[in-house]
Amino acid sequence: MKNTKPLILLDTDLNTDCGDAGAIALLHALADSNEAEIIGIGVSVSNPDTAYALMAVNDYYGRADLPIGQYQGEPPIELHDGHAFVRAMRAMCVAPLPDPLPDTTALYRSALAGQADRSVTMVAIGFHNTLQRLLESAPDEISPLDGVALVRAKVKQLVVMGGQYPDSSSIPFFHKGSEYNFWRAPVAAAHVCENWPTPIVFTGYELGETLRGGRTLIAKTPADNPVRVAYEASNNVNGRHAWDETAIWYGVCGASRGGVRYFDEVRGTNTVSRENGANVFIEGPGPHVYLKKTLPDEDYSWIFDEFQTRP
Repeated sequence: MKNTKPLILLDTDLNTDCGDAGAIALLHALADSNEAEIIGIGVSVSNPDTAYALMAVNDYYGRADLPIGQYQGEPPIELHDGHAFVRAMRAMCVAPLPDPLPDTTALYRSALAGQADRSVTMVAIGFHNTLQRLLESAPDEISPLDGVALVRAKVKQLVVMGGQYPDSSSIPFFHKGSEYNFWRAPVAAAHVCENWPTPIVFTGYELGETLRGGRTLIAKTPADNPVRVAYEASNNVNGRHAWDETAIWYGVCGASRGGVRYFDEVRGTNTVSRENGANVFIEGPGPHVYLKKTLPDEDYSWIFDEFQTRP
């Protein structure tokens, strides 16, 4: 029988927000439920602690052999930000990392080259420097295709947690007017929006801002769970905004699951400023989609909690 599970290649920053750990836990739990297959995870920041933190989670879920990679390019992106939750997760890593650790570009090219055409869903819940470098990669011993051609051949869709929809002008942070993932690497975000050769689905700031994930990690998972430790170390013992979980959920389940429709899809074109990452979405024919919630917030938060606390 043909494998119909989505093949997920994840790109994460896992450095500024414990929500990335919660989203990775959600992905592992969906894979444990036979709803997805994870083919690799790349880290989009330069801080070397993040790879160890990621390995701690993979090992906890019994996937220490899952291919991982880390951004090793210039300029560095968050080389050493000193987040307590990342250090706490790294301290829990007992499985060895590959030495040397593959760069994300090599990891992504290898993961894509080995799959059937248009079979991979890439999910990006961090910055886009890694995706830009993939698009700009040249043919090599891994594949005779350049990055754009390889993505066009192997990727079904890209799901991005980034931006706000239909525009980011009302975001109230110190980077006012742009969402963090776009603001932190705006040129890369704009490059990906303009040049990615497959459909892109965006889950925006507004989608996850009122949702919560990880609310029951402390009550329902053991002390050796590195995801629980991440939430404890970052003082999010009652959960965290579930921005990244929305991208994982859609990447695996799509707009509907089990007869329940979780999202409406709005088609058009997303434009990102190269100066500050501000975005504007224009509805109409186009290669992009952004999502709208169809259910009460608690319905999403409950199911995220339920999956994140599975053994």
